Amino acid sequence: MQKLIPFYRELDKDEQGFTLLLDKRSEQVYKVEHRKVNQYKFWIAWAFALALLRIIKDVHLSMGNPVNILIVVILVVISALVGVRKYKDVYKDIREVYYAQGLINEYIYIGKNLLKREVITTVIIFVVFTILMVLFLINNGLIWLFFALICFGTFIYAMCGLPIDRFKLYSQKG
Repeated sequence: MQKLIPFYRELDKDEQGFTLLLDKRSEQVYKVEHRKVNQYKFWIAWAFALALLRIIKDVHLSMGNPVNILIVVILVVISALVGVRKYKDVYKDIREVYYAQGLINEYIYIGKNLLKREVITTVIIFVVFTILMVLFLINNGLIWLFFALICFGTFIYAMCGLPIDRFKLYSQKG
């Protein structure tokens, strides 16, 4: 099994972005081109989310009941699993690329600078998740839990892109 380390990500709203990954063992570089969002799926999901929010806006879930606590824990685990699954889906269409070592080192250097932003973004997502969970625990409104679960799945997705090996790579090469 390959241990791929994402070391450079290019995101551009006008062009198709990509991520470069390094196989730790073979030092081979792989590229994953980011897929464009299907607009139909996006708008259907958006409408579904709005309908769900309207349904649950006045529903409260008492946390005094152990069954409800178990339900929340299961939902958090499911949210984490969805985040991991989405991360793996993004990187399923990888292809090997051949770049000169100088260009790879340049991408690693730029990736090291982008890492700070990714870490800050991940921390912010976790803080928002924590605030939403606290709001849910204070007033037991399902709407807070709904947004907290979305944030937690996003947090796990972001954490998957920050493996320890990525930090080691930057400290070795930079």
